[in-house]
Amino acid sequence: MATQFLTFLGLQELIVGSLALYCLHLLLPAADLDLPSTGQPVADIALLAAGAALVGKLIILLAAVGMAVGYVLLRKSSYGARLGAAGQILWSSSNRNAILDSFPLEQLEHAIAVDSPERARALDTIRYGARFSYAAALLTIGYGFAVTGVARVILFCATPFFGVLALLTQADYLATMARVAEALSRPAIITKRGGNDAAGHQS
Repeated sequence: MATQFLTFLGLQELIVGSLALYCLHLLLPAADLDLPSTGQPVADIALLAAGAALVGKLIILLAAVGMAVGYVLLRKSSYGARLGAAGQILWSSSNRNAILDSFPLEQLEHAIAVDSPERARALDTIRYGARFSYAAALLTIGYGFAVTGVARVILFCATPFFGVLALLTQADYLATMARVAEALSRPAIITKRGGNDAAGHQS
């Protein structure tokens, strides 16, 4: 039951939201953030977890905006070019009818999820890491205003570090996706060549 509840809320959202609520407590120490209890400890914990997850989802939404900007930057790089080339190879080898975009990110995500669910899950791990790095960059800004002195300087310096880390993780995500697409296209190419050779022998 607890595992299902945690899966429903989202572990990443719960962690990010909890950190954000603690940051809010540091920013507003005089504010009354105590919530009335229901009298049932299990219900109180569930409500607090749901509230933290809700805040976390809002921050993750902002992180998704950062990822969208990152993809715009990477689209014009060699990572975007390789992804497009890998998509063309996979599409031509598997005879897919859909028109391939110049930056086929979503199309390849769907194709890999169908053709190789295990590899799709591995790609999701990389994507979640990039999203968490963007969320961490946002949290360091909040914590930077919550503390003073050297700690504030360190946190504000950590913000661009997490931003660059997130962008590099996104680049790794695109490179890994391109390699997966190329690997998935090889069996289809071999099968197609084998069929052509057999047809040639029969003729």
